[in-house]
Amino acid sequence: MTDPDDVDPRYDDPYERGKLDRASCGWIFMGGCLLVVLASIVMMVGFVAAMGTQR
Repeated sequence: MTDPDDVDPRYDDPYERGKLDRASCGWIFMGGCLLVVLASIVMMVGFVAAMGTQR
């Protein structure tokens, strides 16, 4: 276990902790949006390719 005295002082301040949490949530949200966009593009390309081969 880590020594409590080694805790980053930013984590003692609730405001700073909130800023850090919001920043990580923003990155997670951006990553999720990117994944959804990429997945939809891949699905659309695959769907178009499948329709093209059926004809």
